[in-house]
Amino acid sequence: MENGEIILGICKQAFIPVRKDPHERAEMVTQILFGEYVRIEDEEGLWLFIRALRDEYEGWIDRNCIERAEKVADHPFIVARNNILIRNLTDQQPAHLPIGASVPKISDQKFTMSGTLYEIDDTESVVRPGEIAPEDMIGDLVSIPYIWGGRCGFGFDCSGLTQFLGRLSGKEIPRDASEQSALGTTLSFTSEAKTGDFAFFDNIEGMINHVGMMIGNDRIIHASGIVRIDRIDQQGIYNEKLGTYTHKLRVIKRIA
Repeated sequence: MENGEIILGICKQAFIPVRKDPHERAEMVTQILFGEYVRIEDEEGLWLFIRALRDEYEGWIDRNCIERAEKVADHPFIVARNNILIRNLTDQQPAHLPIGASVPKISDQKFTMSGTLYEIDDTESVVRPGEIAPEDMIGDLVSIPYIWGGRCGFGFDCSGLTQFLGRLSGKEIPRDASEQSALGTTLSFTSEAKTGDFAFFDNIEGMINHVGMMIGNDRIIHASGIVRIDRIDQQGIYNEKLGTYTHKLRVIKRIA
């Protein structure tokens, strides 16, 4: 923006699609979720070019989807299970928050975010990162649909799922699988893996194109068609229904 001015925005919708180019038919590359902040860096007509404060991901959003924010406030809680109902107590409009949304501290089933007071139905589903083990909520994730660019309970892509699982464990990790694969310590064999380790997979060109989280040393939760649990061994992911390997293992990483 002009004169180096920093302009902030906050998402007060369930999510905002972030697109590769400034038009509605452009590819959705990621999402900004409720309670997350962006830095507005450029504009073109009805579109704003933004950078997410959480993971520095960039893209274009419709300017009508974002609200300006004066400063960044602490939103330390995360919707960890179920897509929960909230109500804007100013206009009494209900909305559903997806798994992955961020909220401030809740008191008497209410919270205030950027000047708006909300009432929330299910406080049990809102936790601080690190308070709940990812394996304890796998049942809430299985069968969520795969959506390219998705990073919430309305739809995940593979790295959006692992980014959420990492955050749930108290780790802020990058958005893309290739960036995630650069983190942590490499494990030599699947037998060394434990729940919470990340497994990465490559294509025939040797490029990282898929990621999932290990459950023990022989199963994996990943987003492929839907969020699913499959067998994994040193060769890769084995889909029992199809009777074949669907992803070739490249490396397993333990991210502290």
